[in-house]
Amino acid sequence: MEVPLNVYQWLASTGAVTEYDVKTKASNKVILEQEATQLFEIGLKMPTLLNRLQALKNIKDPETNIPVPGFDSLKDSMTPAAKLYNWNIVAKALHMYGVTLDDELKSLIVAGDLPKIVEMLKLVYNAEMKLSSKADESSTPKQGNDLQHKIKASQQHQPMGVRAKGDKGKKGSVDIASLDVAKEIEDRESCLEFLIV
Repeated sequence: MEVPLNVYQWLASTGAVTEYDVKTKASNKVILEQEATQLFEIGLKMPTLLNRLQALKNIKDPETNIPVPGFDSLKDSMTPAAKLYNWNIVAKALHMYGVTLDDELKSLIVAGDLPKIVEMLKLVYNAEMKLSSKADESSTPKQGNDLQHKIKASQQHQPMGVRAKGDKGKKGSVDIASLDVAKEIEDRESCLEFLIV
């Protein structure tokens, strides 16, 4: 998937992509690896982006701390039914932040139209920029203007189920391929790791 450089930089700042997700980088565009592209295509990277929107909304108006719905039930599958299911959930969440994902755009995304996925990412990017400017306006010198710090602090309080599936290295996750079966029981990092081995 080919994304404009500014959108890639934003995606990288959110943690939705890393340098390992980049296939080719030019002066004004970046082409993402197939695996990263598929995670966007099936909607599994969207919780990362929408959690940032939620964090910005919480900074702007702490009284409206509404949890982002249904991300813990997203399907990790490339089937059309799973993609439609995921994008229906993402569309509801996007609506909470004033981003409308109409049925035609959603259908094209589910069908694998990569330019439409980039178009949708631009919509989310613009929504974040809008919320970010409002959050900056509402900050006072006493509160500080370090918006990135505020977003990270707000995201740390998200429940585990809100994190995106497919993100590697997240707290509470276990990489099955790297499990050490010789490790002592008391040295295991989680109950899940203990149960798997």
